[in-house]
Amino acid sequence: MRLIVTHPILGVLATVASFSSIFVGATEIRGNSQEATATPQAKAAPVPLHLKKPIKTPTTSTTCASSSIVDVQYADHSIDESYLACETSDGKSFRVNGVSKRVVKANKKGIIDGTYEMDLPDGSMLDEVTGSIDLPPGQALKFKERKKWGGWNGNVNGGWDGIVNNGGNNKGKSLFDRNRRLAVTERSVLVVRVKAANSETTYSELRLSDSVFGNGADGTTDTVTLRSQYQACSYGQLMFVEAKEKDGKDIKIRNGATTVTVSTSTSAGDVTMRNDIAEVLNAQFDVNSPSELADHVMYCLPPNTIPNGGIAYANVGHWRSVYSDKWCTYLSGQMHEIGHNLGLGHSNELGVG
Repeated sequence: MRLIVTHPILGVLATVASFSSIFVGATEIRGNSQEATATPQAKAAPVPLHLKKPIKTPTTSTTCASSSIVDVQYADHSIDESYLACETSDGKSFRVNGVSKRVVKANKKGIIDGTYEMDLPDGSMLDEVTGSIDLPPGQALKFKERKKWGGWNGNVNGGWDGIVNNGGNNKGKSLFDRNRRLAVTERSVLVVRVKAANSETTYSELRLSDSVFGNGADGTTDTVTLRSQYQACSYGQLMFVEAKEKDGKDIKIRNGATTVTVSTSTSAGDVTMRNDIAEVLNAQFDVNSPSELADHVMYCLPPNTIPNGGIAYANVGHWRSVYSDKWCTYLSGQMHEIGHNLGLGHSNELGVG
C-alpha cells in the first residue's frame, strides 16, 4: 500500500500507477509490513519541513512503524480530544484525519497494547507541513491484528510488551506485566527546551530540569516534582531519572535537559514544530529517533504554539509528551502526560479502571 503525498507549493505530486512512478518533491509513505523500506541513506543535516525545496528524484521511503493514540488537553476541557497518529521510526508523528471518535475508542486498547496495527487504504495522502494524513474519499481506515511478537520492535511504541524503547535505561524490559504490576523501577527522562524562529520557551533549561527532577540545577531545589511524586505514589517502585549526559554536534544533554533551535515559527503549530524537533535531535546526537536518548522525551514548546488553547498532550503507551511553555513545569501536567506515556487512560472513560 502506498500513499499519495502533498507538497505546500505543488499540491498533489504524484499518484502511484506503476513501480516506475516518479515522486517529485515528495516523501513516499508505505504501509505496515506490506512493502520493504528503501535502503537507509547516509544522514544529512535536516531541513525544516516548511523550508524543504521541491526535488526531482524520489526521496527515501518512510514506514508508518506503528500507530498510537494522542490525548490532548485544552484550557477549555470541554474540547479535550483523542486522535489516531501514524508513528515513524525517526520519531515523527502524523495525525490521521477522517477517523471517527467511535473508531478510535473501539480500537483504543488494541492500539495501545500493540496488538492492532492500522491498515491505511491506497491513495491516502500525507501532508508534511500540517503533519497529517488524509484518507481517500469513501474509504475507511481498517485495523488488523499483529502477528505474535515479543519485545521492542523499533523506535516507537510497541505496546505493553515493548513499551520500553531501545535507548533508555530499560532496554529489553517491559514496564508492566499483563497484571499491570510495576516491573521496572527506573526510567530516564529528557526535557527539551525549544528556541523557535519568533519565540522560545519561557523558562531556562536549568529551571525546567529542576521542575522535573528536583535536582537543584537552577540553584533552587524543587521538592515536589515528577520524580518525587511518582516515587511516592509507587511506594518507591518507580523512579524517574535524568537522561544520560551526551554531547551533540552543537548542543549537550546535561541534568536531563537540552535546548534545541528550530527555524519553525510558533504560527506553524505544534505538529510541524515537534517533527522539526525530532529532526534536530536526531542530527545533533546522531540517533535514529529521539526515543534513543531516553525512555520519555518531554517537548517544552514556546507559548502559543499549540492552537486553540492547547496546554499539553501525550502519546499513550509511548515516549513523547508535549507541553505549552510553562505547563512543562506544572506538576499536574507532568504527572498527567507521563501517566499517558505509561499507558494509563482517563479514569472517567468507559472501560478504564
